[in-house]
Amino acid sequence: MYGHTKGLDLNDEGREQAKLISDYLSMVHVDAIFSSPLERAYQTAEAIAKDRGLEISVRDELIDTHIGAWTNFTLKECAEFPEWKTVQEHPSQFRFPDGETFAELLERIDIVVRDIVSSHIGKNIVITCHRDPILILLSSYMGLHMDLFQRISCVPASVSEVRFTDGIARVESVNVVPTQRMV
Repeated sequence: MYGHTKGLDLNDEGREQAKLISDYLSMVHVDAIFSSPLERAYQTAEAIAKDRGLEISVRDELIDTHIGAWTNFTLKECAEFPEWKTVQEHPSQFRFPDGETFAELLERIDIVVRDIVSSHIGKNIVITCHRDPILILLSSYMGLHMDLFQRISCVPASVSEVRFTDGIARVESVNVVPTQRMV
């Protein structure tokens, strides 16, 4: 689990996935691109921006979950912690040691996304971010309790689409993967 770890570049597979996402979005007019400050999200944004002549706007609030003392532990190691059961079954009741709660994550990510959207009304925006912030936000927009967010699938370099109308978020698609990767 990487959390706020800096210096993690996309590997070859990640760069290929980013290119496939860029290709997938090539038929969509994009007005603005926003990214987490972490390299793995920013490099995905770079692949999308490459042939579009767009600048990438970094928003610190799009950073991954602040998992505090759990940073750089493997999932297997985290699964051995007594608190892991709470993370999996009742994440709304959990705070990462020296980190944030999922409720704080939701508030942070919702505020920044709504800020971006409100300053780009009627525009197509791409936001590159991280798994848990994406899922916690999508679950909220779909009216699911936070404890259910991990039931939504979200693989690396997938596309989820949200349309805002009069401040109401409508989830149009979730976890779309370019067909080349599905074979």
